[in-house]
Amino acid sequence: MDPSSSMISQFHLGVSADGGECLMVFVDEEQRAMKCVANLNEFRAFVTGLCEIAEEMQRRQSTDSETEGEEADETAKLARRARGLLDVASGAFAHDADHDCIKGALVGADGKMLGLQMSSEVASQLSRALLLATPAQLAS
Repeated sequence: MDPSSSMISQFHLGVSADGGECLMVFVDEEQRAMKCVANLNEFRAFVTGLCEIAEEMQRRQSTDSETEGEEADETAKLARRARGLLDVASGAFAHDADHDCIKGALVGADGKMLGLQMSSEVASQLSRALLLATPAQLAS
């Protein structure tokens, strides 16, 4: 088989102790391995790309070309749910001094809640990642 077109048969993921880097190992059908070290932003971009590809595959496999309006909205909701995404409408967080952590909840547009607990370091990383991911808007 041509090495450039072999299928991935295994995928392994490891995360550094500080959470700053991950090691991805891809193994093909002939047991050839390729490793890749990525920082958090590179890994996030990789996962985002996979999600976009999955959405495109779903779109192309759709047999009903009449999925407009409500049907298209329902398909989008199902796709988000399948990926485990919560369409966040609001969130609230507070420091829990007794457990020295940040606790809070995200509330979805459909009313579902997701409770969260994280260390201050993770909260800082999350805040930074959200700020970096938010597109800049021009002042009017």
